[in-house]
Amino acid sequence: MTMIKKLTGLVLAYLILASALQCAVAQKEKEGPNILYIICDDLNDYIGVTGGHPQAITPNLDRLAQSGISFTNTACNYPVCMASRASMIYGLYPHTEQFFDVKSPLFHQGPYVRERLHSYIEYFKKSGYAVYGAGKIYHNLMAPEGTWSDDEGNSIYSVPPNWGPFPGDGKMNATLTEPAKEEYLAKQQYFAHGEFEGMQSMWTLSSLDGTPFDNHPKLPEDFNSGTAYASLDEIPNSNGCDGWYLYDKPYRYNNEDDRDPMPDEMTAEFICGLIEKGFDRPFMLSVGIVRPHTPLYVPKKYMDLYPLETLQMPLGIKEGDISDIAEDLGRNRNKPKIPYGSHGFHEYDLLNGYKEGEGMREFLQAYLACITFVDEQVGKILEALESSPYADNTLIVFTSDNGYHIGEKEQVFKGSLWEESCRIPLIIAGPGIKAGEVCSLPVSLVDLYPTFLDYSGLSAHPNKELGGPELDGYSLRPLLENPQGVWDGPEVSLSALGSDANHHHKTKPDKHAQHYSVRSERYRYIRSASGQEELYDMKEDPHCWTNIAGDPEMKPMKENLFAQMMELIDRREPYEIFQCWIDPQER
Repeated sequence: MTMIKKLTGLVLAYLILASALQCAVAQKEKEGPNILYIICDDLNDYIGVTGGHPQAITPNLDRLAQSGISFTNTACNYPVCMASRASMIYGLYPHTEQFFDVKSPLFHQGPYVRERLHSYIEYFKKSGYAVYGAGKIYHNLMAPEGTWSDDEGNSIYSVPPNWGPFPGDGKMNATLTEPAKEEYLAKQQYFAHGEFEGMQSMWTLSSLDGTPFDNHPKLPEDFNSGTAYASLDEIPNSNGCDGWYLYDKPYRYNNEDDRDPMPDEMTAEFICGLIEKGFDRPFMLSVGIVRPHTPLYVPKKYMDLYPLETLQMPLGIKEGDISDIAEDLGRNRNKPKIPYGSHGFHEYDLLNGYKEGEGMREFLQAYLACITFVDEQVGKILEALESSPYADNTLIVFTSDNGYHIGEKEQVFKGSLWEESCRIPLIIAGPGIKAGEVCSLPVSLVDLYPTFLDYSGLSAHPNKELGGPELDGYSLRPLLENPQGVWDGPEVSLSALGSDANHHHKTKPDKHAQHYSVRSERYRYIRSASGQEELYDMKEDPHCWTNIAGDPEMKPMKENLFAQMMELIDRREPYEIFQCWIDPQER
């Protein structure tokens, strides 16, 4: 009898275990893949697979490209960080969001935005994913309050965005208010309680812009954080500085092997730790790498990889290259406060005039060094994933928020509608995705949210229950399964640039009064708010040196591209985004 009971118990245990395993398998079959999303700050096409600079050293990104698909004709939808990220995070074009500049009320800081729109972060949380973030995802600390908290109020976010370390001194605390420091360093809340409440404190904590420490003392006094560069061994100890500072504290640097970690290194460590610890459900990890955003401060070993005497200047630099551009987009643009357009010309003049032009070469050296530094952090994360149980069921997406000029079109900045500013890298790898393939069809950041949803088996209309708009982008899955095939997306990508970035919009901006660019597989067409045009044949003129908009033979092509541009702009009415500032009970 005892033996029968034991056998019965063993059989029951076996059945229970078999049932549990069957449920686990069934659950796994229903689950979409995990998602690892990595976005850099101001990274242009200077990586191996996109070929922007022949000397770029990016072995980890090259390895990722060999395991997945590289989209070599990817555009940001707005060539400046803040608006680009808002567009990407909500899956809506800038003209749908009515967000064309950095001085309009920031809709994603509206206290009721989470009742009007689902960011991809919020929607994946709501759908049961383990969601975590680190670094710069939203622009600095501008995520709606509660975005980076779980249902129990616990933080699911680490490493607030910071472009440091910076030169500083022990008195720099006086520039920072105590409430702002508490918000930033402790509570990690996001200044969502008024039109611009906390904005200045946020900027100060992020970059020290406007303080005496927004430049390195080795450089000319008229340089700023946008033109500053140095290796960390060049410790700032003159002109009022007494060393490096990070997160409002002294940054310890003794030598290359004995120093504090930089923010991107902290971010990589945090994400690797999450992967090694493991998850009890599918995960969505958002990783925001802040380099190569200026100032270009980086460990010396990365600078040493790019000796100045052998460094090649960008192939796209050409004297007199802006002689045939649209007047609206040229040096005559007066933007003294908001760094679009004219800021890039100004930064170019500073660097090109320093050391008889060698300042530009030194800046390029630092930019490439920062890219290799970024590549190493990405490599750490990829190695952690590859060593984990999630290696075969994780969608990996790597991209940037916008491109960057390094002297092309007499610019050192983003904020233009030319190729260098709008073109960004995009590499996607994971289950079912072809390895080592390239897709040259035009796609853009607005397509990422729909792609996440498609692979996860979630609704393609995440805002439906909120009465919000459908997403503007299209899933890239058809191209990931067949990069030479067809997909539902348009034949051009669309990028916008605000025509009046200094104006503080309190009412809905006119979507037709902005500057736009579309990129097809062969051509880039730019149309300013006043109707001035540029057209470039990217096959024959990859550096956009010759504007052929005035060529009579190109009129049919120009009209075709303009028609596609207007079709995307007028496809739907702008969303009433200002409702994010109004209590639902008062509407």
